Amino acid sequence: MMTCAIQGGHLDAARRLLDAGARVDGDPGRDRQPLGEACWRGRVAIAGELVRRGARLAFPEGGSAIGAALHGSRHCHQPEGGPTMQPVDEIPHEPYAEIVRLLLAAGAAVPERVGDARLRATAVLAELGIDLPA
Repeated sequence: MMTCAIQGGHLDAARRLLDAGARVDGDPGRDRQPLGEACWRGRVAIAGELVRRGARLAFPEGGSAIGAALHGSRHCHQPEGGPTMQPVDEIPHEPYAEIVRLLLAAGAAVPERVGDARLRATAVLAELGIDLPA
């Protein structure tokens, strides 16, 4: 249910699910982390809500919320899921930049590399217009 709320960008539904007892970090033993899903899909408000409610910024199976956002900024061509033909330069970058700023403010660590292509995270951050302090 939470995944559907996140995919559709339904903040109120996500809040109701969390208020009703949905786990902020998802169900144990499941691959998907709600924060990772929200970050990958560029769902700023839902990512913010999950962070405010204490979602883990790094995931037990590996990966992180920032890694998910950076990967999504290059590969999530359609936030609701499904096939699409948009090239990477048509993915809106501002939601991802906003999520990364939110995560950095919450204390998230920036991974060295991101995604299957093993891109340097600093290169993707630069694409989003985010400079890390030296």
